[in-house]
Amino acid sequence: MDYLQQNLNNLIYMMDSIIRRDVDCSIDSMLKSERLFVTGSELSVRVQEHFSEKANKIGMYTQVISKKEKVVRINDLDVLICISKCGEERELIKMAESFKEEGAYVISITDRQSTLAKYSNRIINIDYKIERKKTDYKSEMLFNQSVYILLDSIVGSLSKRVPTTVI
Repeated sequence: MDYLQQNLNNLIYMMDSIIRRDVDCSIDSMLKSERLFVTGSELSVRVQEHFSEKANKIGMYTQVISKKEKVVRINDLDVLICISKCGEERELIKMAESFKEEGAYVISITDRQSTLAKYSNRIINIDYKIERKKTDYKSEMLFNQSVYILLDSIVGSLSKRVPTTVI
């Protein structure tokens, strides 16, 4: 099997591992929010920016925040989306914990068994364990590609349900 076919098969496997109910419940929470914040690992910054840009275009206030950034006046109408393959990054866990303590809804796209998952209201698990090494660059890139497709699909769904303003 060639490299391209192997990557496509792995990507299909990862996308098939997503539980639809977790995605639907996440979308419902996003629709009820006033503000969406998205954060994650450095390797997922482009994915975060793409989601934020597309969500803002459909009228949902969305902001990419760094793991060390302090957000003021977090409330129960805020949603934080965390992206982490392993879910064990200390700063990301602290941010999720802080948002949740302030009443925000925390959605994590991560390993269901991770520490980050414990501080999340909803977990969207993507089974990335196609490689034996957790730090494998290939599995990290495939994870980010899966998240990109997932978040792009979420924005598509949101765009059909967000009320539009006619000027």
